[in-house]
Amino acid sequence: MRKWMRTLSALGLLLISFVSSQPRATAEEKETVEEQLLLRVLRDDLDYLDDNRSVRARIADLKNADPNVRAFTAYALSSLGRKAKSAVPALTAALKDKNADVRAMAAYGLAGIGPDARSALPLLLEAVRDRAPMVRAYAALALGAVRPPAKVALPPLLDALKDEEECVRAWAARALGGFGAETGPAVTPLIAALADRSAEVRSDAAYAFRGIGPTGREAVLPLAKLVKNKDEEQNTRRNAIRALGAIGSAAKDAVPTLLDALQDPEINVRRDAAEVLGDIGAGAKAAVPALLAGLKKGTDWERRAAIEALGKIGPEAEAAVPALVAILNSNLTAASALARISPRHKDQAIAELRKLLKDDDVPVWTKAASALLRLSPADREEATALLHLGLKEETTRLWAAWALRENGPEAKALVPVLIALWKDEQQEENVHDAVAQALKRIDPAAAKEAGVP
Repeated sequence: MRKWMRTLSALGLLLISFVSSQPRATAEEKETVEEQLLLRVLRDDLDYLDDNRSVRARIADLKNADPNVRAFTAYALSSLGRKAKSAVPALTAALKDKNADVRAMAAYGLAGIGPDARSALPLLLEAVRDRAPMVRAYAALALGAVRPPAKVALPPLLDALKDEEECVRAWAARALGGFGAETGPAVTPLIAALADRSAEVRSDAAYAFRGIGPTGREAVLPLAKLVKNKDEEQNTRRNAIRALGAIGSAAKDAVPTLLDALQDPEINVRRDAAEVLGDIGAGAKAAVPALLAGLKKGTDWERRAAIEALGKIGPEAEAAVPALVAILNSNLTAASALARISPRHKDQAIAELRKLLKDDDVPVWTKAASALLRLSPADREEATALLHLGLKEETTRLWAAWALRENGPEAKALVPVLIALWKDEQQEENVHDAVAQALKRIDPAAAKEAGVP
């Protein structure tokens, strides 16, 4: 297993709408440049700073005479996200600090704040060429997080993708993935990075394609090759699988590889493969027998993934109808899938979904409402009202936003409340992330106008 410091550093990935934690080096391997940095900065004798200090107090800490205090403070500010935007000028100034650790953590802190740190762009463009590897690496991360126009960010990030230090290449790869369809010029270099000598870079390049989506269709076979390689780290293979799902229907040539992954000894790999077969849709028809077999074995988690995949495959999964009808009673996943697959059973499935609107379990009724919003025009008004209420209530907000990530234009009536939540800087970061994903699915134009990265 790679060391715990990678998990800490992966906090920055949340800032560019990625959710992943990847351990880095085995205990026998030499510590990476990044691990050495974190060992210096996250010292036990600085624990007294890890409290509920105000942003104003932390800004003052950035001027402390001790460079370790300055570096730790910049790191701590990263976790506050947009709540720390008043620290942007101080963090930007810290990019010029004489101490390389402080410069690196200043870039990391700006990455945490995200688009609200865009005023730091000129110095970040300088920092990505800094003499210290981790300054370059975290400056690349920050370029992805603050989201300048792609024409500004891509050239320095593509240069960083060729850096001699693997940590720089890795963070540059990840940052490139954050520009979505605009990352077209980076597709070929990122495909090359899938075969990098560094396992870390290969993993992060695969992760990048999760953000690029269908624009990365040329990477299907190289990604499938990573999935097939059982010697690759599990997270690398999972990133590659998820990237194939983001590519969607254009990844149908990877179906045989994903079918093989359904038999993998690792449960997460099996679950991911099932979900991604659903993302490919009708082109994954050949997977229907294997997914049906999965309904009779594995964990509840795996069975749910198989059912969802069958539903997304749609009418091409007609063979699954008897099995789904048999488990239909109060089964949210089966009802949603059956409604997608079989017009003959759609009314029956929708009736089950209506029952679940009254369920006491928040994840159940929010998902049922989201499904009805997609599948039943007759229920759209009630489903919209319930989800609106879910978004308004603090205890149900996250679940409602998560459920809406499955919806498209049929949920446009909820765009105003979603935008209000996005602009509310006091919301938790996980709520912001779910709201951002929902907005981009429901109304991409409105999301872009609201500044959703």
